[in-house]
Amino acid sequence: MAAMHTSKHVRPVLALAALGLALITSACGAGASAPKVPTDPATLKTVDTAVQQAYTGTDRPMPTSAPPIRPAQNLWIISCSQSAPGCATPTLAMQTAAQKVGWTATVADGKLDFSTYSNLIRQAIAAKADAITLVAIDCGSVQQPLQEARAAGVKIYGLLSFDCDDPTVRGQKLFDGSLGLGGGTTPLADYLRGLGATAANYIINRTNGAAVVVEIHEDDVLFDKYVGEGFEKALAACSGCASNKVAITAADYAGTAVQSKAAAGIARQPNANAVFSPVDALITLGVGQASRALPQGSILAGIGGLPPNVEQIAAGGPQTFVAGLPFTRIGWAAVDDLNRILRNQPQVDQGIGTQAIDAQHNLPKKPAFYDGNVNAEGAPATDYVAAYGKLWNLA
Repeated sequence: MAAMHTSKHVRPVLALAALGLALITSACGAGASAPKVPTDPATLKTVDTAVQQAYTGTDRPMPTSAPPIRPAQNLWIISCSQSAPGCATPTLAMQTAAQKVGWTATVADGKLDFSTYSNLIRQAIAAKADAITLVAIDCGSVQQPLQEARAAGVKIYGLLSFDCDDPTVRGQKLFDGSLGLGGGTTPLADYLRGLGATAANYIINRTNGAAVVVEIHEDDVLFDKYVGEGFEKALAACSGCASNKVAITAADYAGTAVQSKAAAGIARQPNANAVFSPVDALITLGVGQASRALPQGSILAGIGGLPPNVEQIAAGGPQTFVAGLPFTRIGWAAVDDLNRILRNQPQVDQGIGTQAIDAQHNLPKKPAFYDGNVNAEGAPATDYVAAYGKLWNLA
């Protein structure tokens, strides 16, 4: 499975800050063994509270009203790659939802190639698109064609994508809107930081404040970068924990580089009892296989909850934990959100949060992937397809 990718120098790829980012911050050790300073009991109590809240989940009520669907819209959905489940899943879900409301929805495969992204945007302009959705393609990689699209009157919408006013780009805002996650005006970056914090809290909690972590670290993918920031800030509250980074770049996604780098990082830290990956894709690309070298009972934590990752958790490993991101549901939410933009109506909270998942808690069964907060039967607690159908007055 490939990852979500973006930006000119960066390839693309929930209200959780209260669960993780508000933890006390102190120095986090680094190296091959855990620090000698034990973790403060008060910190452990705070972390345990955060983990229990994460098990409960942070989904919120869905919208209860919506403007009429704008008819006969020509939507182009440009995916970072249809070979990457983290891109393909929300893309296909958005196409399905768009077709339900009567829109023409064209899926265009970016194939993880910057020039292809630009060419597809220009094709959408030529095809008289009313709106373009970029799925895990950041504005920074396609500024010029987006400016052309805006000049042509095309609405630009971001799904798991960062606009050009992101601090990493420092450019002019070009999106007409993007899907908000985490509630209120929570920026996507903060939502992702919250996911990372949830994973860190889980690792701290399960190791009783004595985690020795191999962190898979990637700065050239904004999705991964912001998840990593949240993880590192939360782990820094654990004075009895240590971490070493294994640097991964987008170029490593091809071949066996991810697995070999992860294996080398684990070998350098023989006392490791946890591995953290900022996206599930890296686990299926080789981090999971490399993690088999860890002692029994070790933790492999990721972000997402796609079918192969949930399958690993259910089977006892190598992946053992995930902070959920509902890739299918966000595709449906994006249609409701985009329609509000097309109707010149304010965007509203779509109710999407996250939930902590391990073999004993919230394991998705029906379907066997994370599709929103999970009920006692292993199914999504919210039937969002039915709810959106009612909102959109579908027969």
